[in-house]
Order: sequence, then structure tokens, then C-alpha cells
Amino acid sequence: MGMSVRALIQSTSKEKINNLDAVLITHEHADHIRGLKTFGKRFYQVPVYINELSYSAREKKMDTINRKNVYAGMNFTIGDFDIRAFTAKHDTHCCLGYIIDDGVNRLGYLTDTGSITKLIEKELRDINILFIEADYDTEKLANYEPYDEFLRNRISCNFGHLSNDQAMGLIETIGIDNLKQVFIGHLSKNTNTPEIVLNIAKDRFPNDIDKFILAPLEEGILIN
Repeated sequence: MGMSVRALIQSTSKEKINNLDAVLITHEHADHIRGLKTFGKRFYQVPVYINELSYSAREKKMDTINRKNVYAGMNFTIGDFDIRAFTAKHDTHCCLGYIIDDGVNRLGYLTDTGSITKLIEKELRDINILFIEADYDTEKLANYEPYDEFLRNRISCNFGHLSNDQAMGLIETIGIDNLKQVFIGHLSKNTNTPEIVLNIAKDRFPNDIDKFILAPLEEGILIN
């Protein structure tokens, strides 16, 4: 829900939103809960799954939602999907990744984590579709003058965001042969570009580049 309800309706439709089974929230930062207050007023029938610590931290921004608590290690079902939440490493009260299984495909969703832990590797070892952030390019982050040293360190620390190299490293750990598709998202418009990500992916996985789909944050998922 990192967008306004108006933008959400424009990109889909009100009818499709009415047919949503649920919304899953990873954490309470503004770029992930923007629009929730209005969403709750207009679409209260759609449950929003969010950890209680994340909710309490920004309650006034989303106190209209039909809230369902979710926590790391929780297994639950929404419609035809079996879902499991797991812990990500980010500078929030709580940050979650999700495994979403429809019985055929098993999607791992991981954004907003500054490091890849053994737990994360364990949770993602049996997936066949991955959505992962590649927030920044190390060189571009180091040379982006509008960011001071504090902000650069916050982004690149173990509770910040994943670099392109970290994202590719996780893909190598999971095994590209085990993945049908890899969605790369949460790209910073200041310190990364789709071209850089694609070139790194081509270098690391030259025989599997057709599996990669770039999803720039500001433009949504781009399906070729």
C-alpha cells in the first residue's frame, strides 16, 4: 500500500479492489503504508495483515483498517493461498517477508532488509519464484552527493537495504535453476537503475536472464 487509493484505483479498478482477499504489509515505513487510512475508510471489508508493533508505531496513519495481526513464524491461509511470515532485518519495529504458496508455485517476497540471515535463507530455500529488493548500487550510493554519510550508512547497514550484489548473492544461494522467475524491485531512483541491475544479472546468470523481470518502485512491475 505504498500508494494513494486514487493511484491504486487508476492502476487497477475499484471493482478489482473490492474483490481483494487481503492486503499484506511488511512494515510501517511511509512508503509501505501510504494510503492505508483512506483504503480502510473505502474498503474496510478487505482485511489488512500487519504486525501489532508496526501498527502501534503508526496507528494514526491506519486506524481505519480492518486489521489482522501477523507475526514472524505465523502460518495462515487467505483464499487459496498458504502464507508464512518471516523476519527481515530493517530499522523498524517489525519487518516481515512472506512465503505465498498456491499449491503450484511458491513465491518468496523479501524487501527492506539490510542483510541476508541464515533464517532468511532457510525460509526461501524451497521457493520457485522470488521477489527481492535491489535497492542500491554500491558505487552510485558512495558517489551520490545529496546523501550525507549518516544516510549512506543507514541504507547500507545490516538493518538498511540490499545492494545489487547482495540480492544476486541470495539468488545464487537459492539456486537460479530452482527459480522460474525473479522479480527485482524496490530500486532507488537515486542510487540504482534498471540498466545496472540487468547488466549485473546478465553477468552472474547469462543463461537465465530471461527469468528476470525488473520492477522499478516508482513504475510498478514491468511485464515484457
